[in-house]
Amino acid sequence: MASTYKLVYFNGRGRAELPRLVLAQAGIRYTDRRIEVEEWKDLKPDMPFGQLPVLYVKGAVLHQSLTIARFLAFETGLAGKTSMEQAQACSIVESIHDLVMIGPRFRNSEEVKKQKEKDLFEALPTFINYMERFLGDREWMVGTSVTWADLCLQNFVLWLKELRPEALKTSPKLQAVCNRVEALPNIAAWLKNRPQTMF
Repeated sequence: MASTYKLVYFNGRGRAELPRLVLAQAGIRYTDRRIEVEEWKDLKPDMPFGQLPVLYVKGAVLHQSLTIARFLAFETGLAGKTSMEQAQACSIVESIHDLVMIGPRFRNSEEVKKQKEKDLFEALPTFINYMERFLGDREWMVGTSVTWADLCLQNFVLWLKELRPEALKTSPKLQAVCNRVEALPNIAAWLKNRPQTMF
């Protein structure tokens, strides 16, 4: 039986990893099409808005990574149990994305990377404070069970730790959320078996 979803992105984690984590947690079979950089020139004209990732679903196509992840979260029951939880999960993901946009990019020059990393870690303490206040005494970022907001946090923190291993040492509460995510059987299996890539 053919899979319903086909996700197309470069051979890396990057902007496609959150959709992959949602699909992994949901136990959904899909086609994970990874293209090499040298293939991109020929494929780009056929992509919506000339961008990756894209998700093909039953003849339709979606672009923009957060839109794809949000769609999959709703499709798989990971968006939140109520409309308020769903909105809160979206707000957490967008807040994380705002901070990601401050940080370094794969194709930045070394000088630009250093400055962007500096900017990111200068903004991090304020971000952690807001996130901890929002989390409160809950085990998950939103509601009483895992949502795509928790998956997004875990993915973000792993990226931070690649830049600086001590990145979250001041926030055991947020680290505990990430630990819970990584202990989920489907996520643990994905993290163990996913392709090892440069980014």
